[in-house]
Amino acid sequence: MMRHLTSIFVLLLLACLYPNMQAFGQQAERLVVAMPGDFPPHYHVDEKQKPGGFAVELLDEVAQIAGVQLEYRIFDGWAATMEALKNGEADLIPNLGITPQRAEYASFTDPVETFAIGLFVRETNQQITGLKDLAGKRAAGVVQNVGLRLLKAAENIEVVTYDAHEHALFALLAGEVEALAFPIPVAWKSARGAGVDGLIKQVGSPLKEIKRAIAVRKGDDALLAGMNAAVKQFVGSTTYAEIYSRWFGTPEPYWTVQRVLWVGGGGGGLLLFVVVIAMTYWRYRATVVLYRDLKASMEDRDKAQQALQQLNVDLESRVDQRTVELQQEIHERKQTEELLRSSEKSLEKAQRIANLGNWEWDIPSGGLTWSDEIYRIFGLQPGEFAASYEAFLETIHPEDRDKVIEAVDRAVKGIAPYLIEHRVIRPDGEVRYVQEQGEVSRGDSGKPLRMLGVVHDVTERKRMESTMVQTEKMMSVGGLAAGMAHELNNPLGGILQGLQNIKRRLSPELDKNLEVASQLGLDLELVQNYTAQRQIDSFMTGMAEAGERASAIVRNMLQFSRRSEMVKSEEDIAQLIEQTLELAAVDYSLKKRFDFRDIEIVREFESGGVAVKCIASEIQQVLLNLLRNAAQSFGEKPKEATPRITLRVRLEREMLLLEVEDNGPGMDEATRKRIFEPFFTTRPPGEGTGLGLSVSYFIICDEHGGLMEVESAPGEGSRFIIGLPLS
Repeated sequence: MMRHLTSIFVLLLLACLYPNMQAFGQQAERLVVAMPGDFPPHYHVDEKQKPGGFAVELLDEVAQIAGVQLEYRIFDGWAATMEALKNGEADLIPNLGITPQRAEYASFTDPVETFAIGLFVRETNQQITGLKDLAGKRAAGVVQNVGLRLLKAAENIEVVTYDAHEHALFALLAGEVEALAFPIPVAWKSARGAGVDGLIKQVGSPLKEIKRAIAVRKGDDALLAGMNAAVKQFVGSTTYAEIYSRWFGTPEPYWTVQRVLWVGGGGGGLLLFVVVIAMTYWRYRATVVLYRDLKASMEDRDKAQQALQQLNVDLESRVDQRTVELQQEIHERKQTEELLRSSEKSLEKAQRIANLGNWEWDIPSGGLTWSDEIYRIFGLQPGEFAASYEAFLETIHPEDRDKVIEAVDRAVKGIAPYLIEHRVIRPDGEVRYVQEQGEVSRGDSGKPLRMLGVVHDVTERKRMESTMVQTEKMMSVGGLAAGMAHELNNPLGGILQGLQNIKRRLSPELDKNLEVASQLGLDLELVQNYTAQRQIDSFMTGMAEAGERASAIVRNMLQFSRRSEMVKSEEDIAQLIEQTLELAAVDYSLKKRFDFRDIEIVREFESGGVAVKCIASEIQQVLLNLLRNAAQSFGEKPKEATPRITLRVRLEREMLLLEVEDNGPGMDEATRKRIFEPFFTTRPPGEGTGLGLSVSYFIICDEHGGLMEVESAPGEGSRFIIGLPLS
């Protein structure tokens, strides 16, 4: 009895459904289907222009169930495909994502597929775990795909759009982008087909879940109802599972717990029974169709696999080519950077050698850029300088500042080129002389924009010029002194000879003197007594001694001034020292800086006398310079003890060692290290050129092949050691 009732119920159900399906079949015997030409695995076209793919196979099965014929039309891209549905050129689009925007121009059947949009990165990437980690990075999306819209909706992501997901996948593998947002099953299918699924990975939770359905042109309710009925029957079938597995892998079962509960609770047991019976009938028809199309589907699958394999080969080739290009670019970039660093080092070295630096001044902003050499010239560190025009003016000597400002102003106005010499004051108080030259760059309107220029440290040149002037003066004074000494020598000779004759003619021991005295009635004995009583003899003796001393000084001055005689000869070093002491005493008594007689001179000479082959005048010059420096240093120290200069002469290892030691204020280690440098002086401006000790060092070390050293400490005096080779 129950079997008969069931049979009657099925017949009634089919009788009810048949008129509607017949009307639907008559109404839409041949439906136009719009699809893009290349969107695997959903859509693709073989070399014979036959459509294929997951969406095509799915729609073919649904149409078979619905009893309709399909005509596929291929369009160039998604935009043209959806436009065909909008304007009525097409009736259906298979497997279109359901969105509110698309619902404005299309109706949708129940979903045929639910898929998620995922975020893919390279397998080696450990930094990106989700969308939040893409801030400031490049990510790929595909045109007309939901993943692209999701990326654009996020903040601070540089989105790169590609026309095909294969290109986007290649860009990810090639390192052009850091991530790809795309439907998860499609991405994995393409990656597996290309053999690169081991090189990518999905990170984080799905960005969005999208339902796909068959899109029906808006307003055709009968077509929508017929297609929807067929979809409901097909989605739960084994044919659907086989198609899905073939393209994506094992699908999620259509009859989930939620759908079963909904059907059972909302429609009752009877409705569930009816649906099961209907599905069994359509399942039989689907099996027949599946058998018929299985061979064609397998051929299409083989072609698709071949296409994917070729895509894999092309992708690997492009990756290899891009890798070679990147390696070449990296190599060229490294070479360029190395050449740039080498050029910068060469320029820096050249500027250091030439004491020349370059600068650039941004006139509107006042910003100033200096090379490293300018910082060295100005005695500054980059972190200590504000790098502005105003800060630069602060480094200029106050007496030169207005002159520099005027020169800059004239150059900016185009009145005259910028070329000037001025002084700068270093942070330690040292004054340096620089020469600057610059050129103004102007815009199209003639407005000054920037000024480029160079700074040349000319301090040594200025000092040399000053030294040359001083040298000329000294040469003139030396020539004058030599001339005066020569002229004084004659009257001194006359004076000494006259004194000698006076003594001889007053002596009673000469017969001629007695004869003349007798004629005049004089007693020479009484004259002798008178001169003795009035100390006339002592006066004449003192005059003779003074004359002899003056004559010795004149001889020493003449000998010292004969600088043209540069031939070495055997000289008694002790005698040279004595002659130099006499010159030093006269020099300082004339200058009245102090009384040289107040300085205690201690002589510690090796017995027996020591001779050495040298240029006497040059050794005297060195000794005189050391004696002068020692004598001047006593004025810098409180007179707690008697000023003392000790002169030592001794032999040691084929060398004659001459030491000049004083008990003056001494010097610190920094001064001691620089004491022989040209132009280095501790004297106030105008009281020294800084050349005395450097010239002395040159005479001893270069001219005589000897050595010259100094030992000193603050408060403990100084000792200069001169070594002259004996052979």
